[in-house]
Amino acid sequence: MPQTQPPVRQIGPIVAVASVPLSSVASVRQLSDGRVYAADNTAHRLVLFDASLKSATTVLDSTGDNAHRFPSGDGRLLARRGDSTWLLDRASLGYLTFGNEGRAGPLVALPRPGDVNMLMASNQPGGAPDFDAEGRLVYSGSPITLTRTPTDPPIALLSADSVPLLRVDARTRLPDTITFVRVPRVCRTIPITQADGTTINTPVRTPVPEADDWVVTP
Repeated sequence: MPQTQPPVRQIGPIVAVASVPLSSVASVRQLSDGRVYAADNTAHRLVLFDASLKSATTVLDSTGDNAHRFPSGDGRLLARRGDSTWLLDRASLGYLTFGNEGRAGPLVALPRPGDVNMLMASNQPGGAPDFDAEGRLVYSGSPITLTRTPTDPPIALLSADSVPLLRVDARTRLPDTITFVRVPRVCRTIPITQADGTTINTPVRTPVPEADDWVVTP
């Protein structure tokens, strides 16, 4: 029996265009009054637009002190409940907290600094980092890579078929594993240069990968 196609949702007309140019838009965060934070990683600045996008204020750039400057590398905005917003800093393994007034709090270390790459990734397995109703951060943890040595080279690395779904309280900094979610498994080989100068590196993927999706409900 043929499946029914989902209905087509028409995108409405453009209602506002930013008057202040941005070099790039890594992430955005809309506040309850319509104003918008925009993280510009190329220009190393955080901009706060008004609801009409006609005027903007530079909240953070690269000229401040170490605790109140835009990340030297990548930055990503995460929306907390209300109008509280985190600006993640990959280089410092921490984050700044912003309210609706556009002022930054102190730089705070991430509860699990080793998971910074998972928090910064735009293609996290199954879902995007978010905060639950109690203000706890929920995200996919780092995948585990299993190493095995076959009889003949090259050495193969086999990625795990699941990753932990973590819940972390920023106040107690204690992690809690909610469950494990399935992710596509990849078997890839470490590049090894042969005597003739050629390199072997052959990834092997599952033809029909299985993966779980997850989302944080209000």
